[in-house]
Amino acid sequence: MSRPPEAGPGGLLPWVDALRGLAILMVLANHVALVVPGLSAPVELLARFGQMGVQLFFVASAYTLCLSWQQRRADEPQPVLRFLLRRLFRIAPLYWFGIALFALLHGLQTGGNPAAPYTAANLLANAAFVHGFVPVAQNGIVPGGWSIGVEMAFYAAFPLLMAALARWPGVRAPLVAGTAAVALALVFQAGPPGPVANNSFAYFHPLNQLPVFLIGIALFQWHHRPVGRRRQQGWRALLAGALVGSGALLATAWLWRSGGPQAFVAVPVTAGLAFAALADGARRLRWLPATLCAIGRRSFAIYLVHLLFAWHALRVLGDGHDLRGDGAYALVLVAVTGLSFIAAGLLMRCIERPGIALGRRVLAALPWRGAVVARHAAT
Repeated sequence: MSRPPEAGPGGLLPWVDALRGLAILMVLANHVALVVPGLSAPVELLARFGQMGVQLFFVASAYTLCLSWQQRRADEPQPVLRFLLRRLFRIAPLYWFGIALFALLHGLQTGGNPAAPYTAANLLANAAFVHGFVPVAQNGIVPGGWSIGVEMAFYAAFPLLMAALARWPGVRAPLVAGTAAVALALVFQAGPPGPVANNSFAYFHPLNQLPVFLIGIALFQWHHRPVGRRRQQGWRALLAGALVGSGALLATAWLWRSGGPQAFVAVPVTAGLAFAALADGARRLRWLPATLCAIGRRSFAIYLVHLLFAWHALRVLGDGHDLRGDGAYALVLVAVTGLSFIAAGLLMRCIERPGIALGRRVLAALPWRGAVVARHAAT
């Protein structure tokens, strides 16, 4: 049985944990489907849509960043520096481990030959978290690492976004900013990059994904709007959310199948709207599956390590076994999820939590305004 929605571990919201759990399960479903052939059409369709779990991560990430930003101490000096340091120590140690792990695997598979994309420049771009802007480095070092590049680019821009939105509080500002971001992405893609293909550099580009984060910010603003503006409650709000979510989901499916040259500029936006509606509904639930929440709390480590099982181990296993069809897919998906969950627990204990603890020590060593004022007064 799960905790009530108000009492999450480490200050997080359990419904956000549940959304992250769903997001990583979607990603796993997609990646396992890539190596298990012979799926029925409905199963393959659902599995392929699992790639949009990354957009669900982005919505949840923007929401929790807004919550953290709102709860920070008012007298905290150098708030931007401290914000960026917290995010760095939260993400970097585990991601750097992922870089080393997949570079080692690549070296073993190629007999130690440092072939592209595992060049020094691409490794450095990933280590510095600027790989989202480098075509070869964007998704070639750590599989799925493109989303970490997008996240870190958003973290860098987040304080500026908060400063701008403070001048225009409310839901309208992030939605207008999201519309402007879509327009900028369309202008950007109208140049040499050309059409935006699914899973291409243009699709993965931080500018193309920025509107999804802005939707997450808008959802936070909607949930924390002044009490006098909270009119729709209960079943009416649920119905409105269901209509928005269903419409956005249908629009995502239509855009995906249309194959238009700029369809995948709009797909992240429509998927983000659908997930925002889902998040609004999840926030209202009084019970959440404890297992899903537990998976969500390990989702970052699972994201980085699951391809060891979903691709590398499964391809070795597939050499001696005919793994195909819906039944094999279901069994493999359960096995990959379980193994990834266990491995993620070890990574959290050995790398992620020590990294966060180190970040806290670094932040504690920085001077606070009160201490600085006291020192000046003493002299």
